[in-house]
Amino acid sequence: MKRPSKGDDLPPAVSGWASSSFREAWPCLHEWMSADKWEDGGPRATTTLFLFVDAGCLKVMLKDRDAGRVLFLSAASLDELLAGLEARLREGTGEWKVDRPPAGRGRSK
Repeated sequence: MKRPSKGDDLPPAVSGWASSSFREAWPCLHEWMSADKWEDGGPRATTTLFLFVDAGCLKVMLKDRDAGRVLFLSAASLDELLAGLEARLREGTGEWKVDRPPAGRGRSK
């Protein structure tokens, strides 16, 4: 992997980040990640998804910024991870935890 030089520009943000095949395969996850309004039209903070490997295990953290909670999941493959997230969001079966700020950082009130 080539280390980027300090002068390298980041690509511009893309508003249509998810392809139609992603939306078709993972409709609940897509909605969680992209919906910026509630059904009543009120503003909603979009969800953040962190994908990482920990001790050789593929893991994800889904951060519901609007509700201040997080959902963790691990799986053997990316497809299993996305399928697990989709099922938990669709069925409402995920074990959400309170999102805590990192040590030494407080939340704005």
